[in-house]
Amino acid sequence: MKGNRLALVKAITLMESTRPEDKKMAGEILKFISTPKDKSLRIGVTGAPGVGKSTLIEALGMAEIESGNKPAVLSIDPSSMLTKGSILGDKSRMVALSAHPEAYVRPSSAGIFLGGLASHTYESLLLCEAAGFNRIFIETVGTGQSEISVFSLCDITLLLIQPGSGDDLQAIKKGIMEWADIFVVTKDDGEFTSKASLTFKDVKTGLGFHNSENGFVQKKVMKVSVHNQNSIAVLKNHIEECFNILVANNQMEVLRGKHLAQFFNLEWPRLLQNYLMQDEKTIHFIDELTFNLENSKLDLENAIQKLIRFIFARHF
Repeated sequence: MKGNRLALVKAITLMESTRPEDKKMAGEILKFISTPKDKSLRIGVTGAPGVGKSTLIEALGMAEIESGNKPAVLSIDPSSMLTKGSILGDKSRMVALSAHPEAYVRPSSAGIFLGGLASHTYESLLLCEAAGFNRIFIETVGTGQSEISVFSLCDITLLLIQPGSGDDLQAIKKGIMEWADIFVVTKDDGEFTSKASLTFKDVKTGLGFHNSENGFVQKKVMKVSVHNQNSIAVLKNHIEECFNILVANNQMEVLRGKHLAQFFNLEWPRLLQNYLMQDEKTIHFIDELTFNLENSKLDLENAIQKLIRFIFARHF
């Protein structure tokens, strides 16, 4: 809470650790941190790979610093389902922001966690706020129908859209369209300018079918180029305007309470699974069922029923 960057790094590492002793210490840390007096703004940024999420976040982050704010970026990288490893390359795409003393960039591995986030993004968010960062950007793995977890952690969410992908977005991203607040058509420059304009019109037309979640912040479509500082400033000012509207209408607490409840319903199955997988006999039984399935000695329905009966008999 004194803004010690090394302490923040170590605390987030403890949150992500699977060691029992680290989990215990992480829980103690969360009990002692306090919410800053000045409200932070939690900004979600999602979009397909290659749409320019990291580049845009760096531009917005530098603009926030110029306005006197302290941005933190929690960037989620995809993981290999085979090796469980991640490249964690987003930080290398935010060279200026990650090196700035008023900013903090933390890449994390998604692991097996679905929804576009990592397993302890929420705890990392709280720690960044406690350390004095008041503009928290959460960059998801990439757009998908299941990537709605980010909306449950953020006050304002940006959906970044590639020029030329407007029609596809209407057809396959309905879930994302319903949840996002600001739709940003990126790369509005050079050879992509005309495509960006067409995509802008397509998305704006599609928004006629989607109402805003809270009734105060209206959905908006914008075109942005990281090479045009004026367009970055316009986007940043709109984000701040949305924030001011929520604060003026006393909606921040309402919205965060609603979102936390949504996040709980997304999170508890994973937490329950983690709890069950700490028991060696449960792990052994699951391995046995897996072996029988692989060798056609058991069908899926029976395997599930056996596991349910085993879990309830052993844990409840």
